[in-house]
Amino acid sequence: MLTIPPPQLRNPWGTQKWTGPFSDADPGGRWTPRLRKAVGFTPSIEGRSEKTGVFWMELSDFLREFESLYVCRLFRTVERGGPWHKRSVAGGWSTAGGTAGGYRAAATEPQLRVAGLQRPAQLFATLTLDHGANKGGAGGEDPVYIGLFLLEAPAGGGRARSTGRGQVAASTPFTNMPTVSVAVTRLEVRAGGYLLLPTTFKAGTERPWTITVFADGPFELESI
Repeated sequence: MLTIPPPQLRNPWGTQKWTGPFSDADPGGRWTPRLRKAVGFTPSIEGRSEKTGVFWMELSDFLREFESLYVCRLFRTVERGGPWHKRSVAGGWSTAGGTAGGYRAAATEPQLRVAGLQRPAQLFATLTLDHGANKGGAGGEDPVYIGLFLLEAPAGGGRARSTGRGQVAASTPFTNMPTVSVAVTRLEVRAGGYLLLPTTFKAGTERPWTITVFADGPFELESI
């Protein structure tokens, strides 16, 4: 008999109810008084997990029942007493503006400069397509495959010419998810700073987006 509580999960938007081991109506009677007390387990007649999305499941069952796991990272900013500084820039890929050339035309893609670091810092940047999920557009268009690259800024300033040269981090492979990200645990101070380059895999794709950057030290973020 298990002597430690199984992991607790929460899926408030779920459409089905877990009915296996350690469910509200566990067919094996695994909920001992000791385990109930340890986790505060008080199932209702209707079923607690059905009403709240909270349930318990052993790791072996979790690995068998779930195919994907998404981790949501939260950042407490300095305005709320946390260590993280936040900057955001809205932009987009535009054929008319010459910024929808795809990753093979990186020099013409939108680019943002990250500068002003006063010491080595952790950095986390996200590229998010605006207006919801990344789905095909009118006329049966394919989903947009996107990527985000963090590059060392060229010596003397200027724009990056490719996604490979001076690459520090990248979200590749390209994906049709609505959000991609890059993370660096220690970003060194550089006189020229760094560049964030959001791009699509295919040329001619137009979408609005927002890039949000968090760092555990002051920094500047601007389009170039």
